[in-house]
Amino acid sequence: MKTKKLLLVWVMASFAMTGFAGTPPVINIDCDSMITNLSGRKKEVYERDVQGKLIYATVYSGTEDNGWNEYYRTKYGYDDASGIINSEIYSEWNNETDSWEVWSKSEYEHDTYGNQTVMTFYRFIGGWQLFFGTKYEYEYANGKVTSRICLWWNDEDNKWGSSYDEKIEYEYDAQGNLVKESTYNRSGQKDWQPTVPVFTYEYDAQNREIIRIYYNSCRTTTLPEGYAMELLAGYKYKTEYNAQGGKESETQYKMEKSQNNWTETLYEKHEYESDAQGKEITDSYSETIQIFLDSYTKNSTKINIYFAPDRLFETSHISSIRDSRGRVSKQTQIDYRYSLQGYSLPNDLYNISLPANPPSSLPVYWKPLVENFTILSTPTEYTTQWYYSGETSIMTPDLPAQISIYPTLATDRITVSGLQSGETLYIYNIHGNILFNREATGETEEIAVSHWPVGVYFVKTGKGQVLKWVKG
Repeated sequence: MKTKKLLLVWVMASFAMTGFAGTPPVINIDCDSMITNLSGRKKEVYERDVQGKLIYATVYSGTEDNGWNEYYRTKYGYDDASGIINSEIYSEWNNETDSWEVWSKSEYEHDTYGNQTVMTFYRFIGGWQLFFGTKYEYEYANGKVTSRICLWWNDEDNKWGSSYDEKIEYEYDAQGNLVKESTYNRSGQKDWQPTVPVFTYEYDAQNREIIRIYYNSCRTTTLPEGYAMELLAGYKYKTEYNAQGGKESETQYKMEKSQNNWTETLYEKHEYESDAQGKEITDSYSETIQIFLDSYTKNSTKINIYFAPDRLFETSHISSIRDSRGRVSKQTQIDYRYSLQGYSLPNDLYNISLPANPPSSLPVYWKPLVENFTILSTPTEYTTQWYYSGETSIMTPDLPAQISIYPTLATDRITVSGLQSGETLYIYNIHGNILFNREATGETEEIAVSHWPVGVYFVKTGKGQVLKWVKG
């Protein structure tokens, strides 16, 4: 799946900051405002309380020259004990009344590990009305989640539980790395039935993920003793690392099963470059492409001809500029669209044999052995820029180093930056217990966290700086 990083940052930084199902909502920004043209020209402004917690995220549409118009806004509430977000109220600007109009509200509950246990969504129609809700039930072993059940609110029976309920079971290796996620549903039945998605993971000697397989198609058979499931298709992700331990590339393969044999087809690839501190500065995304060339009708079936070579084309390139604190201050994304010039289609593409029961439309893929034509690329550029306290440009003056954590919602490892050599680094859980301490050997430390249970954690340095992050 193509990763639009600028779009993901925009979504994370706006009202949709609820995290993945079962994990607490996380605010993954520390800037004061952001301007992007990725999905229309938009500006976001963030207001915080005296403790630095985000209270309002307001989105404006327009331009710097013509002015900004209010668009929508989210207000955040927090649990006093844990500091985790427990409510979000979404409002839209009403031009007729020249005021904010409340539309919806989400409320969250969490267990002692910081896992989301209940999410309820309300619509404001003359008052708050329950629209839908999800409830999560967890089982733990050795401090790790072994299963999670997601129950949906049933309006008809006025209780938790419906045909949409889902169960996920987690398996770990001896090092505590997650190796498998299995999904089950009820589909109106009482017993849990295996289904997709299913995820499997492999790791290297440093406990870094190197293989991830996502199965998205299966065949389930009912047996006297239960159910049997056969996985049929999915995607494999292969990750490679550079000499400094940073991610160098991630390659995706499409997997299909036929007559008990799996085939893998190259599908897409990300290639990364990092700076001297190990922070990512470029992401080059390539994928297989299909270019529509022509169509014709044969016996009521429309046949569409596509150019579909068996190789990857760069379709997106993202470059990041960081300030002296290592924070991303500007990203430029260039997307490429391809077309052909000077090609000549062979005659056999216009004489395709139709199947016994032909569909209304049929794609035909042209994969020429010799490409004696020109492939043109048309670039489109998008930019996103972040502004921080007291700054009027994208660059930051040299100030005393402040630590930062990436990512703040982590699954396998975190990177702590802005350290000084010899400085002691501590990690606490939500109960205040020290789980980890190490003396920094440089400005950046990478820490494996896959063996810790999901929940809220805190990084603290010997100089007293503290930041929160979440294990998802």
